[in-house]
Amino acid sequence: MSASEVSAVVKQLHGNTVTVRPKAFSVALTFVLVLLLAARATANDASDDAIAKVCDPACGIGLACVAGDCTSACAPACTTQERCIGPNQCARLSPERWGEAKVKEERTQHERDAYQPSVVRVYGGPMLFVAGSTFVVNPGGTVAVHVHVNTARTTFVGGRLTVVGGSFGTFFATLDCEFGFRPRLYARRGVAVGVVLASGLGFGTDGVDPLFHLAARIGPFFDVGPFTFELLGGPALTASGAIVGAFEPMFELGARF
Repeated sequence: MSASEVSAVVKQLHGNTVTVRPKAFSVALTFVLVLLLAARATANDASDDAIAKVCDPACGIGLACVAGDCTSACAPACTTQERCIGPNQCARLSPERWGEAKVKEERTQHERDAYQPSVVRVYGGPMLFVAGSTFVVNPGGTVAVHVHVNTARTTFVGGRLTVVGGSFGTFFATLDCEFGFRPRLYARRGVAVGVVLASGLGFGTDGVDPLFHLAARIGPFFDVGPFTFELLGGPALTASGAIVGAFEPMFELGARF
């Protein structure tokens, strides 16, 4: 390019005016700021996730931190005669250590299968009062609360309220103090079956005069989780001017704690 041509180009450039529009400049600047803020937020989230996934306290030998939880570093898992000591590294336990691990596993399984005895039981249900040699049937209802007092939770004391409406218009109610024995014949995984042997002694009224009540009860029980069922029956005596012999069957449904 000759000197005259260069001189002509320079003059043309000096003759042109470059105009920057303020609106376009502000839009571009805003766009850049938004990009910077988004990048910073993404970096902060990644940092927070990294902190959340750190196990605190640190995992021990044979464990790996996964999403903030300590899990076994061995896959597949080691056998009961081995111990995980690193990533996919299983070391065989000595006979003594293996025996301790086996005993611990059996104890854990036993605790899982163990039946939790009742401490307190609350019952309610229908009953019958079959009175005298004529077998007059009087329907009624009963409510009982029992508390187990020994370590094995087989001996109990408590109270029972009984209300009977007579088929001939008679009526009586008694409040008994009960005590008894409740041995379990089978107990496993929250289920128990056994026998109830109980006796009750109390006082009440027939609507006019006071009365004395003495009863004996025997029958099976069934515990299923937090619920319990009893089907009891036995002889009873009531005395209010005259002594009346009777048989008292009852079906009870309740909760145990």
